[in-house]
Amino acid sequence: MNIFALYSLFGGIVAFMLGMLAYERILKNTLKSTLLQDIIDNMSEAAILVSPEQEILSVNQAILELLEFEEDELIGRSLKDIIAEETESYIKDEIVFVESMSTNNLNTLETLFLTKKGENIPVSLSPSVMHANRGDIKHTVLLVRDITEQKKMEEKIRNYSENLEKIVEETKQKILEELRASEARYRGLYDYSIDGIVFFDKKSNILECNQAFANMLGYTKEVLNTLSMNELLTNRWTTMVKEIIKGQVIPKGHSDEFEIEYKKQSGIPIPVTVRLWLIKDKEGEPIAIWGIVRDITERKLAAKSLKESEEKYANLVEKGNDGIIIIQDGLLRFANSKIVELTGFSLEEAIGKSFIDFVAPEYKGIVMDRYRRRLSGERVSSRYEIDILTKDGSRTPVEISASLIDYEGRPANMAMIRDIIDRKLIEEELQKVEKIESLSLLAGGIAHDFNNFLTAILNNISLAKLYAEFGDKVIERLTEAEKASMRAKELTQQLLEFSKGKTTFKKTISIGELLKETVNFTLSGSSVWREFYIPENLWLVEVDESQINQVIQNLVINAEQAMTEGGIIEVRAENVTIESSNGMPLQTGNYVKISIKDQGIGISKEHLTKIFDPYFTTKETGSGLGLATSYSIIKNHDGYINVESELGIGTTFSIYLPAAKERILEKKEAEKTPIAGSGNILVMDDEDVVREAVGEILTHLGYQVELAKNGEEAIALYKAAQSVGQSFDLVIMDLTIRGGMGGKETIKKLLEIDPNVKALVSSGYSTDPAMSNFKKYGFCGVVAKPYNIEELSETVHEMIEKTDE
Repeated sequence: MNIFALYSLFGGIVAFMLGMLAYERILKNTLKSTLLQDIIDNMSEAAILVSPEQEILSVNQAILELLEFEEDELIGRSLKDIIAEETESYIKDEIVFVESMSTNNLNTLETLFLTKKGENIPVSLSPSVMHANRGDIKHTVLLVRDITEQKKMEEKIRNYSENLEKIVEETKQKILEELRASEARYRGLYDYSIDGIVFFDKKSNILECNQAFANMLGYTKEVLNTLSMNELLTNRWTTMVKEIIKGQVIPKGHSDEFEIEYKKQSGIPIPVTVRLWLIKDKEGEPIAIWGIVRDITERKLAAKSLKESEEKYANLVEKGNDGIIIIQDGLLRFANSKIVELTGFSLEEAIGKSFIDFVAPEYKGIVMDRYRRRLSGERVSSRYEIDILTKDGSRTPVEISASLIDYEGRPANMAMIRDIIDRKLIEEELQKVEKIESLSLLAGGIAHDFNNFLTAILNNISLAKLYAEFGDKVIERLTEAEKASMRAKELTQQLLEFSKGKTTFKKTISIGELLKETVNFTLSGSSVWREFYIPENLWLVEVDESQINQVIQNLVINAEQAMTEGGIIEVRAENVTIESSNGMPLQTGNYVKISIKDQGIGISKEHLTKIFDPYFTTKETGSGLGLATSYSIIKNHDGYINVESELGIGTTFSIYLPAAKERILEKKEAEKTPIAGSGNILVMDDEDVVREAVGEILTHLGYQVELAKNGEEAIALYKAAQSVGQSFDLVIMDLTIRGGMGGKETIKKLLEIDPNVKALVSSGYSTDPAMSNFKKYGFCGVVAKPYNIEELSETVHEMIEKTDE
């Protein structure tokens, strides 16, 4: 070969080498546009991309923030340049993994990185091999995690383990006693660690663990303390852990960090990293092992996403309040743990089944129709409500939110499933309230007029009895008429319960005594027996006694009528504390729960939802007001009434009444009798029959009385009396005056004339705020229509006496 040929050969070799260098440079420069770079840039953990020669090819923002470098200060440098000298030889030996990446089975490494300021940061490196541009060039993505806090914790626990040798005995019981005795030294670190910490003996029996370890696996600490570590592992991992204990922990006193999988209580595997340390007794004999366990589920998912470059699991989460399913080919392909909770089926039982099997019969048609139309590309409503079937055959109302997705390369339906049983219960309660409140205005108006008539009737009956001769038979008839009027008063009282904001006259009572008295009275002469279960320590309640008495009577009468062949009514009362509403419209707090249970025919499901509706009844002679009134009364007491029933078995009504804050019983009032008196009284009422009857009663009781039909007349009479030095000792005013000035306007004028005026407000429309907050409007007292002579005389006497003081 001549010299010319040699030069040509040499030139070719040089050109080839330059070409290869240029190719490598182009590869590096274009790397940022590759999928690798996109993945690195979007990772939340710090990451570095290095070449087989350990040259840093790319970094993400997280690593720049960790080491405080600028990007151009790291690109092109060797990985060894940012490794501390004391760990450089170790990492150099371990960096051999870069040259033998074909297995792609690399260990997590720990080392020290150097910051720009020259400070050491302990980190763990999790490598993953990638192929660049589909070629044979292998690059490594290093996931970098700052383990400064972990190292500090390990150092603290390591120091503690050295001291632990002085207090740990050979038996499991002594180990546990000493751990508890030393709780003050390690409890804060132990209990509040985000990582799991577990102690186990030489036979792998778990001696103790922290709450983080229990939460990680879905067990309680008490259950875990009865298990062995081997029960949390499959055979594959059990063998591996035994080898690590034998090869590392026993001879060296600790292990390197290694990865395994535990089994959650649900059977789902959970990937974790583990580090183990040996505990010895005073003689240096191994007696136990403790370890730190870290859940790396998220890291594994990120690694899986990195390797496969896809996001098919991104929207499938195990946590949260909603169930998630994926349906493909009509079968359930995926379900999260919430579905197990909603249906009662295990994941193994649910996966692979036809999704329509979980749908209640009446909803199957609409669900299948929307499923098929959505798969065909048609736009259909994505959100709707259905009932699903549980494993025990019961039904649960849910809200479905469905969408079309790509799952494993083929179209599928993904559905979010939300349990709405609590919402449904609340909606039902609101519907009941709306039905009742729709009658409030009408009921209040009727009651107002009716109470005016009853006031006139009662007062005239009282007058007639006063004027009748003693022993006259007419007194007997008048007494019967008076009783009938009082029963009519109870009917108007029921109507008033429907009025929104109905005023109640509450006092603190022992509900147990009221229960016994009312039930015994209602069932007197009945073939139905009653049994009471009322504790002595029952909380007091603040209630309107007459209203609650009416509720109990209604429920007992219903129970008695349901037991046509006799039976037993159980009456229970108990103290309960509501911490969560569980679908009941109640505030958290203390309540007294009253239950009235019968052995009657029961109520059908069809009628059960309407039982509290006004005027709904299944009885031929019923009015349908009893239970509706009871519902309204309990609601106005900030309580709750509920019913449970089964045909042929019986019905139970449950009442929740708020417990009284004051635990002191109010004294019972003595029976009222007419009280005579003296003084000047002005009566204002637009009903002639009421005005005249009240005036005549007061005159009979010894008072001087003037009458006015409206506010204008009342003001004129008041001024006239003042001008002659004979002021009125009391003014009784109706609130509502047709075509004239009512009580609220009149009292304002009278207070301008005489700031010391004493006035009683009277009305048959007790929902008016002036009846419950009379002082706010300038009145000194209230007398609600209808009233009898005893009630009127007592109230008037009290007001007159206060005036004389």
